[in-house]
Amino acid sequence: MQKPYNTVAKFKVVPLSSDSYHIFVNVTVNNIKATFIIDTGASGTVIDQKFYLTKLASKQKKIDQEVRGLNSTQYGMHVGKLKTLKIGKAELKNIKVSCLSLDHVNEAYKKNKLKLKIHGILGSDILLNEGWLIDYKNTAIGSW
Repeated sequence: MQKPYNTVAKFKVVPLSSDSYHIFVNVTVNNIKATFIIDTGASGTVIDQKFYLTKLASKQKKIDQEVRGLNSTQYGMHVGKLKTLKIGKAELKNIKVSCLSLDHVNEAYKKNKLKLKIHGILGSDILLNEGWLIDYKNTAIGSW
């Protein structure tokens, strides 16, 4: 019998339409509460650029690179670092992130009458590095 997994964090499944869903997790970034989308298709973790600059007041570095995702293309990506990222029981330190505008995502939520505001996207980089599994049945992220 396989030992049960260790729950790291609970998440919320939100229907966008009758056959489309996003999963959200509450996090704390440098001691500031935020909401992230869990996106296994995102190669890296992203934080909203306005949130990063206004709430975290951290430095960014600009990289001339095209970034595609979430139905948009952006040029001139910025990268930054989070001192701490708390996701449930886990506290990650010195996390590198891409800083991009997520206004288009939040606008799409408004158009669909969803009262959600996301501050970032938890990508497969963290999920893979931490060895976390997504348990949709129990709405939890965990590890064995």
